[in-house]
Amino acid sequence: MPICAGLRKKKQEIINSRVKSAELLFNKVTEKKIQLKAFISASATGYYGAVTNDKIYKETDSSGNDFFSDVCIKWENAAIKFEDIGVRTVRLRFGVVLSEKGGALKNASSN
Repeated sequence: MPICAGLRKKKQEIINSRVKSAELLFNKVTEKKIQLKAFISASATGYYGAVTNDKIYKETDSSGNDFFSDVCIKWENAAIKFEDIGVRTVRLRFGVVLSEKGGALKNASSN
């Protein structure tokens, strides 16, 4: 398999893992008429694109235009469907959590 085809396949798997899971939940909730108080979806700060800068983004800022933002937009659009049926929908965007005590990147000297 050519590298480009393999990369496209992997990217589609990433999108599907997020979008299809939200769609599955939505379909089951509507099919079984489950009354939710809220639906919470957490995507990523990748919504704003894979950029490095000192800007502090707000939810009103526009999305980026790369693969990461595309994933987040599709993911959040799948979650928005819950709003369409009157369910309070909360969309969170997390970045990588770092800490002097480890976080996502464990300090090699703390072994």
